[in-house]
Amino acid sequence: MIEYSERLSDCSHPVLVFCVKAHAELLEKGFSDIPVLEADNEVLYETSSSGDAIAALVFFEDAQENIFWTQISYVHPDWRGKKLMRALWDELVTRAHQRDIRRIVGGCHKDNFDMQLVNEKLGRRLNWLLY
Repeated sequence: MIEYSERLSDCSHPVLVFCVKAHAELLEKGFSDIPVLEADNEVLYETSSSGDAIAALVFFEDAQENIFWTQISYVHPDWRGKKLMRALWDELVTRAHQRDIRRIVGGCHKDNFDMQLVNEKLGRRLNWLLY
């Protein structure tokens, strides 16, 4: 079941730690240019039956531009291939429609082939590739 937190900083400890570790992994691989996750980023996430965070999509709303900016989208390696990112993405699109958001913006590193494939499967057109 997808859960939501209006502020990343208000998430339970396991979800917050999961997001920070996912971000650190993406930075270490050179797949992210986002220096830090902001406390007021919003997050959609999935947890296992034991309460462990297994997938997250962190984003924020730019009210001036009327868009959602995705910061990170990550599924724990043990849970990949189970359509968790599809569920998170669909929920983000639903929330965008509910808020009258005109566009969802994000990027992907040119060498992050796995995420490029996921984006393609989601029907998501990349706004840019990070180099």
